[in-house]
Amino acid sequence: MSIARSINQPNRQSPANHWRQHPSSPSPVQYPMLKRWKETVRKLKEDIYTLYLAANDPRIPFGAKVVLVITVAYAFSPIDLVPDFIPVIGYLDDLLLLPLGIWLCIKLIPPEVLTEYRAKAKEQLRQHKPNYLMAGVILIIWLLLGYWFYRSWIADLD
Repeated sequence: MSIARSINQPNRQSPANHWRQHPSSPSPVQYPMLKRWKETVRKLKEDIYTLYLAANDPRIPFGAKVVLVITVAYAFSPIDLVPDFIPVIGYLDDLLLLPLGIWLCIKLIPPEVLTEYRAKAKEQLRQHKPNYLMAGVILIIWLLLGYWFYRSWIADLD
């Protein structure tokens, strides 16, 4: 192959690696929509944790506390109002109800309280210390459930 022909012919690479090595192609984090989604999810996580921390503050009015507890419970609950396996509607409740509850809580909580707990939440999320006590409790629960299941299965075989 001549030098002129090799210069004019593009470098043959696998399609999967082409976007990574091509200098004009943006990396995945440079997509503005992906950046916005990541920032929105980070903000929602921070807001839920802020509300969780603020739930026991006596400066929050009773009505706001009720909405706050319902919102945080719904965010942490594995049970949805509409199950996720139902197409479109299953995820729609998570996409609408949770942000609506967060927005309502933020509007009902006094601004100085919200600012204080946002700072606490941001600091604690930044430190992100694992909770070994809860991990141990969950592990013990799973082991007990496994033991109970094993014993009941063995009893059925006898």
